Amino acid sequence: MWHYYPDYNQWIFNYILNKEIYLVLDEVNMRRLTFAYNMFRNRKIKYLKIMNVNISGMYLNGLVANSERVCFKNVVFQNIHREVSKSECKYVTMKSCANLQHLDHTKFTACEQANLVRCEILRDNLKIFGEKMKILTIRRTFSVDGIVAKYMAFDSPFKNLTVLDLSYNQIEFSGLVFLLHKGAVFANTLRKMSLERNLVINSLFQIISRLQLPMIEYLDLNLNQIEWDEEEVRQRGYNIVRKIRE
Repeated sequence: MWHYYPDYNQWIFNYILNKEIYLVLDEVNMRRLTFAYNMFRNRKIKYLKIMNVNISGMYLNGLVANSERVCFKNVVFQNIHREVSKSECKYVTMKSCANLQHLDHTKFTACEQANLVRCEILRDNLKIFGEKMKILTIRRTFSVDGIVAKYMAFDSPFKNLTVLDLSYNQIEFSGLVFLLHKGAVFANTLRKMSLERNLVINSLFQIISRLQLPMIEYLDLNLNQIEWDEEEVRQRGYNIVRKIRE
C-alpha cells in the first residue's frame, strides 16, 4: 500500500510483507497524521519510524502501543495524554528529539534496548522505561550529569542492565562514583560501560579503587582527563587502549 501526496511533498509509506507492517511517517501534517492514527492504531507494527513532526500523546500512544521497534528523529513531543499507555516495543531509538517530559504517560516497560542521541535528558525522562532494559545508550546529549547518574544507579528500575553507554555528556567524577558503586541497581549485571568524553578528572587508580561492579569487563574512559603511571600500569597488568582525540 502506497500513499503519496505530491501537493505537499509529504508521504506515508506502508509496506506489508508476510503480514508485517513497516510504517514511516515523515513531515506529515495533522490531517495525515490523523489518517495514519485511525488506520494503524492498536495494530501490530514491526517497525515504526516517525520523523520531522510534532506529535501529541494520543496519536503517539495509539501508534506505539503494539510496535516492536520504534524510531523517532527530529520529533517534538506535545501534550501529555491523560491515559497511561504501555507499549510492547522492545527497541526504541530517539535522535534529536525535544520535550521528552511529554512522554510521561507513554510507558516503554517492555523495552530491552534504548538508544537516545542528541536528546536533552532529565532525571524523570528515564521513568518511561522498565526493568527489562538490557542495553541503554545516551550519547551526545551533553545533559546527563551527576543527578541523572545517581538516579540511574540507585533509583532506576534497570536491574537487568548489561550495557550502559553515556558518552559525550557532563558526568564528573562524583557522578562516576555513583555508577561504579556496589549499591547500584545494575551492579551485578553490568558488563560494559562507556563514559567517553565526559568531565571526569582523576587518576586511573583512584577510579579503579572505587570500582565495585563484579561483572564489569569493559570500562571506556577515553577522552577524559585521566592520569596514570605507565610503570604501575605494567606492574598491575592493565591493558590501556588509547583513542585519537577528535
